[in-house]
Amino acid sequence: MHDGVSLQAMNQKKFNDIKQAYGDVASWALWSDTNDGDTSDVSILDPNINDGLFQQLHTNYVLVALNISGQIKTPFGNFHGGKRDFMLRDAVKDTPLEGAYMTDLIKNYEEKNSSSVVHYFEKNVSQLHLQISAFHKELANVGANSSTVLIGLGGGVCRLLEMAQEKYCLKRLTHYSYRNLRKDEYRQEVNKLLLSLEDD
Repeated sequence: MHDGVSLQAMNQKKFNDIKQAYGDVASWALWSDTNDGDTSDVSILDPNINDGLFQQLHTNYVLVALNISGQIKTPFGNFHGGKRDFMLRDAVKDTPLEGAYMTDLIKNYEEKNSSSVVHYFEKNVSQLHLQISAFHKELANVGANSSTVLIGLGGGVCRLLEMAQEKYCLKRLTHYSYRNLRKDEYRQEVNKLLLSLEDD
């Protein structure tokens, strides 16, 4: 078990600061209870509705995707409401990843073709370093520390993080939008990753 910052010291002010700074680019791995594919309800991330919210949030793990494919219209709406976001919801539910901080490495860069994003930043290393610097600042601001494990969602984001000689422990998961991925397979992949971390 990795003893990152479980954010037990989270309070309303800190939560609001994170929401104001990163609410349009990030979220937490919590979804309102639903058995269908609609993951757009973010009321579970409202402390006025979810009394136990602050005890559920943590940075023991941080789930990192590459970039947004479209504008985020609701605070903490990233990873909530997309066509395949239910895959991530169902894979992390009732695991140590539930409640983890989630964000994109590359900010303010709308592009659905991940290969194009990776290619651009591999060719423009100075731009990548600016993004990495902002990413590290974000991690520090939300409470990540040297014990935090980054879970890269897909090969593209992992390639860029490896280029930057990432100082955090980095593990990889298939991106949940991969069209041939089945729910049971993805859940198994998450469980296998978590078991491997116990052995580290």
